[in-house]
Amino acid sequence: MMGHWDGAWNDSSPNNFGAMKLSPWIELKKRVGTANIIQNSYMFDIPCVENSPYSACQTGEDYRSINIWRTALLNYKQAYELDPYYGVSIQCGAVRNTQANQRNVERHEVLYNANLALMYGAKFLHLYTYFAQRAVSDSLSGWTYHGIVDWGANFYQPLVYTLKYDMLQDTLNPRLEGLFGKTLKKLVPKADTLGIDAYTNPYIDGTPPFSFIDYIEATGTMVDTCLMELGEFTDPSDPELKYFMPINRYYSTLSSIDFGLKNLTPFRNWKLTDYVDTTVTTLTAVNQKADYSATILPGDAKLYSLGPVVKYGGTLAVNDTISSGTLELVDNMTIDNGVNLVVDAEYIASYTITLSGTGVLTGTGFFSLSGNGAVITNSWNRSLFRGKNGNHPTILRGEYPESGTGKG
Repeated sequence: MMGHWDGAWNDSSPNNFGAMKLSPWIELKKRVGTANIIQNSYMFDIPCVENSPYSACQTGEDYRSINIWRTALLNYKQAYELDPYYGVSIQCGAVRNTQANQRNVERHEVLYNANLALMYGAKFLHLYTYFAQRAVSDSLSGWTYHGIVDWGANFYQPLVYTLKYDMLQDTLNPRLEGLFGKTLKKLVPKADTLGIDAYTNPYIDGTPPFSFIDYIEATGTMVDTCLMELGEFTDPSDPELKYFMPINRYYSTLSSIDFGLKNLTPFRNWKLTDYVDTTVTTLTAVNQKADYSATILPGDAKLYSLGPVVKYGGTLAVNDTISSGTLELVDNMTIDNGVNLVVDAEYIASYTITLSGTGVLTGTGFFSLSGNGAVITNSWNRSLFRGKNGNHPTILRGEYPESGTGKG
């Protein structure tokens, strides 16, 4: 699908040339239904450039921002509605011909374009173009004269492997093949916001659609800028886990970002998983709020999930309570030294719980093991737990790590 300024094949909205003045996205969906799409709307200097004469670019907004939201909302978002397995063609170089005059984009710009497409649900990326079709000196003859890999001064000289090549090899490709890509592939985009000004006008006390994002803020000097895109996702197989993806816009100058999360209830310990760095952090909620800091370079992104430690595992850093219902632990959990987990409901461990130091699992509720569930303790004084077998109470005994004896 050839993208355009407003997701249509003309420069006005609604699309006066379409049936019933519909955009081609909506018209195609009504006529054909689901179709496999590759979207090739390029955002760099299209349709707007600095001091552009086009009325669509004379809104008082930064021309680069206009290009981004027209590409994201009027093309990528529409493509996902038509085909949740759609792909995006990413501008990777420079071309000059009768139809286009596109500058050579840089490493962080290619990465930003890829991240933006992924935030809007793209499932594959097409590189336009990987190999330049002409040498740089032949830029006036048409075709592409920059790509991921460039020609030398002539076809007889060695190929030039650009910084974009290094980025694909060292950053984007390993990320897509790793935890980031495997996780993102199963998620469904839920909400999105473009152009959050994290420096001069921070996103504070956010309202829906981001019910759990409290603020996004960056610190710098008066000459700095930091604009963020933010996407929220759901996992159809586990709707309780919160996913969000912040992207630092490619022309931002700041990379140190502070985030705040809210509505963290009813638990105090929350597992934050970074699918880019594959790190896990425990956030401690105070009055249902928690803060954390991240470094996101211009053009780059993060993908996070957020869920209570007592369900999704990790480290229980402060006292917590399971007060109602039935809850299952679905990954390994460590209870820190001196920390108590009070079970006043029903708690099922399908993975290992490790009690560190004087950490305690206590309460008036019932605790049980399932599957590979086990409890490891370093003191026999804290190795007995109140359990339930059907409707009958029972006693569970944790394993002692030094001897390997005992059975949960």
